[in-house]
Amino acid sequence: MRRFSWLIPWTLALGSVQLVACGDSIPESLESPVVVIGVDSADWVWIDQHVAAGAMPNIKRLYEGGVRANLASLQPPSKSPTIWTSIATGKRPVKHGIAGFIDNSGRPENQSGRAAATYWEILGGLGQPQAVIGWWVTHPATRVNGALVSDYVQYYDGRGKQLPNATYPPELADELNDLRVDPDTITFDDLARFLDPAIAHAHAEEAEKVLGELKWIYAADETFRRIAKHMYSPGKYDVFTVYFRGLDAVSHAYWRYYKPGSVHLMADPWLREMLADLIPRYHAYVDELLGEILGYIDPQSRVLLCSDHGFVGHVSTKRGPSLGVGMHRDDGILVMNGPGIRKAATLDRAGVKDIMPTLLAMRGIPPSRDLDGHLLGDAFEPAVQKWFDALLADAVPSYDAFLVRADDGGQADSQVEDEILERLRSLGYID
Repeated sequence: MRRFSWLIPWTLALGSVQLVACGDSIPESLESPVVVIGVDSADWVWIDQHVAAGAMPNIKRLYEGGVRANLASLQPPSKSPTIWTSIATGKRPVKHGIAGFIDNSGRPENQSGRAAATYWEILGGLGQPQAVIGWWVTHPATRVNGALVSDYVQYYDGRGKQLPNATYPPELADELNDLRVDPDTITFDDLARFLDPAIAHAHAEEAEKVLGELKWIYAADETFRRIAKHMYSPGKYDVFTVYFRGLDAVSHAYWRYYKPGSVHLMADPWLREMLADLIPRYHAYVDELLGEILGYIDPQSRVLLCSDHGFVGHVSTKRGPSLGVGMHRDDGILVMNGPGIRKAATLDRAGVKDIMPTLLAMRGIPPSRDLDGHLLGDAFEPAVQKWFDALLADAVPSYDAFLVRADDGGQADSQVEDEILERLRSLGYID
């Protein structure tokens, strides 16, 4: 098995920093690859109910053999691009620069606004190959040691062509083109895993309008599912990261049919019947995505599964049922499993800013002193915890010299941006 080189001179913004060797006592588990899976809006309240009903066996297997925790989100409550950027950078929004869905000019936020380095930029810059697929605020795709598939890869411009800078390296886009799922090709029958297509066919015109958002959501998750499976190769990447947005989007769009008592729902009986089980079935689909990934990755991988927040649904307020961030629960989920990680354990405390420093340590790199998060040492077996204690003594001031800027300054297709803004409005994310 490949050994790390522990004496690496790093030239950072604050000068040359030397990592002190930790000797030959490094736990063998720290040489195992890491797989990061992000599931937007995953919530233990609903997951535990579905697990009890036998509907999510893969996540059950993952946390029973590892560690689980409530993952505290940002306070005050923030929007998904902001939180996922804090997860990737270990820093508060004031430091990383991504404040929400849109920037000061009213356009969708993109990675050119980010002011802090991500774990994939740092680890990649230190010689550890990375794959990043679908993560929030990664367009335009920037240089990385490995491959990056931005969150815009499912969009095409007005001429039906892949957007420039949707991937790094750029030629990766051609390789992935046939894996993209076009929402316009999804039929009612393709949605049978979520609803009764016979009802949709019986009310075709009305159902087409209602299910348009679901087709888009499902197509995006299927796109990243296919891309992840295509790109994964044992031994190719030290950290393999994939993100799925669908659970959050489908909950915002269709919660009123799952919990009709939370709003004054005026809908035809056929519509209520068709969509009543959509959200539980989408949870089962997410568990299937997880199971598929667990089935093809290196069995010695260490897996970290997390969400940015939970989901509580519509809450009654003086202005009516809550929308957007008001539908979120403060706590998301964290699951860790694999060599060197405790078994059947629950952490008392974890937050979204703790993910990045923990990932650095899992790859043998000390977290820097400018991070707002902390290494989740209690998630690991005693021998690993002891080694981490020595690693923390080697903390450097900052890794932000590894931040990579977009070559084109973050320019994006205006038609695609308009489509994104309209989709954000339809889900209640922005006004």
